[in-house]
Amino acid sequence: MAYETLYQFYDLLMEEVPYHQYTQLVKRYANKDNYILDIACGTGSVLVRLIEAGYLVDGLDLSDEMLLITKQKLNNQKLNAHLFHDDMRNINIEDTYQCIYSFLDSINYLHNEKDIFHTFTRVYKALKQNGYFIFDVHSIHNVHEIFDGFCYNEVSDDYSYLWNAYVEKEDYYSTVHHEFNFFIEQTNKLYKRFIEYHKQVIYPYEKYKNLLEKIGFCIDHILYDFKESGSDKDCQKIIFIAKKCLT
Repeated sequence: MAYETLYQFYDLLMEEVPYHQYTQLVKRYANKDNYILDIACGTGSVLVRLIEAGYLVDGLDLSDEMLLITKQKLNNQKLNAHLFHDDMRNINIEDTYQCIYSFLDSINYLHNEKDIFHTFTRVYKALKQNGYFIFDVHSIHNVHEIFDGFCYNEVSDDYSYLWNAYVEKEDYYSTVHHEFNFFIEQTNKLYKRFIEYHKQVIYPYEKYKNLLEKIGFCIDHILYDFKESGSDKDCQKIIFIAKKCLT
């Protein structure tokens, strides 16, 4: 998976995301004098909002192109942040951050249980004692009901794109395959086609909970589309708030 073309359209695709709710969630678990890390920060939509509000946030992402957009947003607002080009599985910091978060189903880009466990372990080590790890994942219900056979397209004067998705269902997890077709106008008034493929793997929420607890996290809250009441059967996103509570 690489955001070779999608990065140009990412914010357009994510216009309906409730960034305010994500930002408020982080504010509940971090103070302005705490160091915060945004892993898989993407185009920095949460990160920039928090820095504007006076929080100390570093960003990490695997995509150079996404980080470039984040940097441009920061420059436009005359703001600064440390941005790291790296894989979330490679975090190698200890006892530094009071809060680490990863939003917009970025954890679902970890394709097997081993990588999830490894990443959670790295996050645990990077947190200060009693620090918080906040992340969201797709619900299995959302994947099966929305993404299986999903199709969306948008047409503009200088570009158009087509987003298709289908789901492979296994006994203990599901895989979503996304295909993005972009048609971008060139200088000669012709359109060039770019294709990008993305893969996400979704486990039942109990799997994430068990892995977190195995590492030493305590589950502070589990939210269902930002609500404390609900279940994985009637929500799109499941949000975990886990606390580093053991030595």
